Amino acid sequence: MRSRYKFGDSSNQLYFVTLTVVAKIPVFTNSRYMNVLIDNLKFYRKEEGLKIFYYVIMDNHMHMIISHEDNVGGVLKNYKSYTAKKMLNYLKKDKREWIIYLMEHYKKQYPEGCL
Repeated sequence: MRSRYKFGDSSNQLYFVTLTVVAKIPVFTNSRYMNVLIDNLKFYRKEEGLKIFYYVIMDNHMHMIISHEDNVGGVLKNYKSYTAKKMLNYLKKDKREWIIYLMEHYKKQYPEGCL
């Protein structure tokens, strides 16, 4: 998922965030993959203090309204990184090579740090 967010210094601000799969590949069409997102949201809510007011998961992206006491950008970065690794592990286990191939192919088009 790409990242070009800039967060202000104020704590507890509300942010509307959109996380999009590279090249808008429809990954979240299976509940197993959606549950990776949801389970990790629960973890970051409980363990990292991420405040999640609303979220919606579409087939290739998700929207959230979130807040954090200190560092919403850092928490979001960690969420995305961990979630992407877990998602790739499931895709490999499920032998979804075509999705992995497309992700690797399209990832090359984005500058380092945008994914």
